[in-house]
Amino acid sequence: MVKFDNKICLLTKHHKENQILPVFGEMWNGELITYDTFDTDSLGSFDGEVKRQLSPRECALKKAHLACELSGLHQGIGSEGSFNGIAGIGNMDEEFIAFVDIVRKIEVVGVARQMVSLQAHNATDLDDAVQFVKHFPSAQAWMTNGTAGIQKGVVGEESLRQALFYEAWPVTITPDFRAMHCPERQQVIKQATRDLIERCKANCPKCDYPGFVFDNTETGLPCELCLLPTNQIKSHTAICAHCHYSEKKAVSETNASSFYCSFCNP
Repeated sequence: MVKFDNKICLLTKHHKENQILPVFGEMWNGELITYDTFDTDSLGSFDGEVKRQLSPRECALKKAHLACELSGLHQGIGSEGSFNGIAGIGNMDEEFIAFVDIVRKIEVVGVARQMVSLQAHNATDLDDAVQFVKHFPSAQAWMTNGTAGIQKGVVGEESLRQALFYEAWPVTITPDFRAMHCPERQQVIKQATRDLIERCKANCPKCDYPGFVFDNTETGLPCELCLLPTNQIKSHTAICAHCHYSEKKAVSETNASSFYCSFCNP
């Protein structure tokens, strides 16, 4: 298991400590120092104003290293999320929480993925806009993009009416995905933090480096009728990021239901 220092720095602009600290506090009694004067949006923003140059995982690690550099501490945490829209369903939220120890040269990244119901809406008038946002948690903030330009952090019916009062319709309303304004995202951040902790507990049996979890999958579980390979998972593999030692574990099932077979159930 990773040996955590008494102080760890979290680089955040959007108050992610409110989700990360309670989860870390379940197994660590240290102090989480937040560094919020660095503009993390300079690495990329949800509204597209700043184009992202790094993948979400790379960006989370970059923030964790910056947390150490800016605070002078040896251990840091960074977080990054990504939303991918699925038409008619919502958005897939993918969250990465990275931990680094620059002295022991450790990097561990937790991840969580979950569908959220949030999506954009082209409102035809003010009442349409108000009725749309009522379908979501009251603490969820919105961004409006009309004649007044982009307005962020619009929370509640009264604020929405004020933001849209002088607009020419239609107006596009999109979710404000920033962590302090998005309750659904906050839950996924907590899940990613729990995943990070589990990875920090899982050490490689060969070199003792953390992050040795069975999250690489191989499909091809044979069909119960024709025995041809299906798209169902047949094994999980853990690969050490440091020494590259690997272990494979087969799933408990010996065959897949013919429902998943492209030959028996085309």
